[in-house]
Amino acid sequence: MLIYDAEGSDVLLPYFDTNDVSILHVRREAIYLRCLALALIRHRRARLTLFQSYVDHVIRATRPRLIATFIDNEPEFHTLSRRHPDVVTVAVQNGMRSFDDHLFDPLFRAESQPVRGHIDEMFVYGDDVATLYQQRSTGRTHAVGSFIGNSIEVPIERGETVVFVSQYRTSPQHPGFVGGYAGMLYAEAEAYAAEHAVLPILHRWCADRGRRLVVAGCGLGDHDNEAAWFRQLLGDDAEFLPRRSRFENYERLSTAWLTVTIDSSLGYEMLARGARVAVLCCREPSLSPRLTDETMRFGWPRRLDENGPFWARSTQANMIEAALDFAGSSSDVEWSEAVRAHASGTLAYDPGNTIFRSVLRERLTLDRSQRSSVPTRKASA
Repeated sequence: MLIYDAEGSDVLLPYFDTNDVSILHVRREAIYLRCLALALIRHRRARLTLFQSYVDHVIRATRPRLIATFIDNEPEFHTLSRRHPDVVTVAVQNGMRSFDDHLFDPLFRAESQPVRGHIDEMFVYGDDVATLYQQRSTGRTHAVGSFIGNSIEVPIERGETVVFVSQYRTSPQHPGFVGGYAGMLYAEAEAYAAEHAVLPILHRWCADRGRRLVVAGCGLGDHDNEAAWFRQLLGDDAEFLPRRSRFENYERLSTAWLTVTIDSSLGYEMLARGARVAVLCCREPSLSPRLTDETMRFGWPRRLDENGPFWARSTQANMIEAALDFAGSSSDVEWSEAVRAHASGTLAYDPGNTIFRSVLRERLTLDRSQRSSVPTRKASA
């Protein structure tokens, strides 16, 4: 078996016999020198780019039965099956998707990838986004939700706090800026205009209702800078919980009275797991002109109203407060009906990744001992 791109390989490795796995480092962390030499000699004659030829020679050298990746939006991966039809290809979606990446960018697709790709098995967040993958590549799609989240065993036990999910990141090389699509940089004021609009309203709403507001940190490092940024918005009494491990926030959100997010994958995951979530998806043109397209709407690619029972695209206080009130105080029946009506196709939930395991058994006929060795993570790991 071959893992395409070391990024996320730690997520995939537990599902395979590690003695039979090679990793293709597409970011040049390691290079197969013999394969590179062959690619340099042969890529023009094969009418391939040097990178494509190099990948092909690595595949021929390692002779995998299956190639898997956790970087589902890498366009080159979608071309592999056309050149290696006897190898099973598998892609796992690792985050929310939009037109603002290479895979679904219409201009990129038209100019650089005019032919549809193919991936044998695509494990995607939900039925709605599956339609987009099917437009981009042929193959089977499976709505499974978050692959990482599915492996984390934390029950929903509603507590008393309101938890805002931080998405704050800055570029290490360019302080005060945020790295974006195709190497673009955005000033913090533009990248986080939605947070500037939402957080004061949320802070006041919590105070009026006697609810404690905490911020669940995003970065695994530079906690002081992230905490200081939120203090600027919320005041010195802002309660910030740094994220010290990869899975820590699952536990925090599973015990929240209400989770509030702008558009984080984690917020959508909690919605799929049955938690109460308000989605304040207001990265609108008037706030961040370069960062906005229709994919920022709640429920995309479905066409839902801009404001709904538990989401708001508007930055008007009354619309945001209405979404917060419903998400926090509606009855269990009202909440379940609203989620089922508006979000059932957005993100699935498959505890333990049973669908992935089943498809692997079908494709590779894994033996019983190997199938039972895949661990279920605890949130504090």
